[in-house]
Amino acid sequence: QVCRENMCCVTTTLVFFVIAWHNSSLSLLLQQIKEFELSLAEEWCAQSGEAMTDIYKPRSRASGSGAHEVERTDPFRNFFELVCIWLAYYAAQRHYQDTLFYCTHIPMSAWRSTVRSLLELLPQYYLTNTE
Repeated sequence: QVCRENMCCVTTTLVFFVIAWHNSSLSLLLQQIKEFELSLAEEWCAQSGEAMTDIYKPRSRASGSGAHEVERTDPFRNFFELVCIWLAYYAAQRHYQDTLFYCTHIPMSAWRSTVRSLLELLPQYYLTNTE
């Protein structure tokens, strides 16, 4: 569910990407996150005996109403979707753009440029996991 509180969490995360974008190190930050994510996945596989190729496959989970599939998606794909939602949210809620600036002192142009760059770069990090 999209609400202001959720968007605030995404905004807080995006601050680190705005800083990286400003320092021309956005790709480096994404690569470091990818390496960290892969190390966590490798650790999970070592502990669980699961193959790396199975990491993002759906799982059956038992619940009160019976078994159901739980999709385990790539964190980069999830983040890409959240960035898209964030962009649409702030486009529709223009009065929050002023609040965003006053709370962070980051011009909206920097937010937009960072988000645009993320939307271009992020698919490179998750498309390789699905092929």
